Amino acid sequence: MSEPVLLEREGAVAIVTLNRPEKRNVLDTSLREALYGVLGACLTDAAVRVVVLTANGDFCAGGALETYGDITVVHARRRLQESHQILRALIEGPKPVVAAVEGAAIGAGTGLALACDHIVAGASACFSPSSARFAAMPDWALLFTLPRRIGFAKSRELFLFGGAVEAGAALQMSLVDAVVPEGRARAAAVERANRLADFPPLAVKITKAAVNGLDQNLESVLHAELEGQPYLFRSQDFREAVSAFKERRPPEFQGK
Repeated sequence: MSEPVLLEREGAVAIVTLNRPEKRNVLDTSLREALYGVLGACLTDAAVRVVVLTANGDFCAGGALETYGDITVVHARRRLQESHQILRALIEGPKPVVAAVEGAAIGAGTGLALACDHIVAGASACFSPSSARFAAMPDWALLFTLPRRIGFAKSRELFLFGGAVEAGAALQMSLVDAVVPEGRARAAAVERANRLADFPPLAVKITKAAVNGLDQNLESVLHAELEGQPYLFRSQDFREAVSAFKERRPPEFQGK
């Protein structure tokens, strides 16, 4: 089996690639663990100044929904805490991270992209930050990252009503920073990362920390996820969402 996450170096830029295209890079346990390990290696490597996060195939189709089943609160908390390690590495880590997004970035996939400091999207990219149709709340720090990019009102609309945001619309609302022709996101992201790598790393580190310290507190958002999401995972509606997903049918939610 191929490695779930690949690491390449181009000068001072580390290129981290999610490598489960056959699974649309869903964030199952093996991918989360591998991603956290690779990110940790990049962030502690003095020779790396900037990280590019990309994927083979779709960027990330969200969580591995079919693996949740009758998940316990304890297990749900453990999964979220594993996700939070990745988010802290991306958001609070000392080095800027540029995301290169092609194809779908759904749910947690949108959260993963938005945890990066700069987002370059291919023209075919689409984003969907809502988890409401699966009877869950936004996680992967989306309650922290999305309003900071597009504002409170538009974030609330996307969280509640869902729907996909295509690349052009994402650029217009500042959900992404640049849109390039399909298949060119990685190259464009690496080019921008090389430009960042030429800047003084200490200044970049301090600037990143200062910008991320504005407004909301990350810990309060992550705490809210730990309190709310595990109990939603135990709801009848969530189990119905999982069953409907597996059976490829419309879900029938009961509000329980």
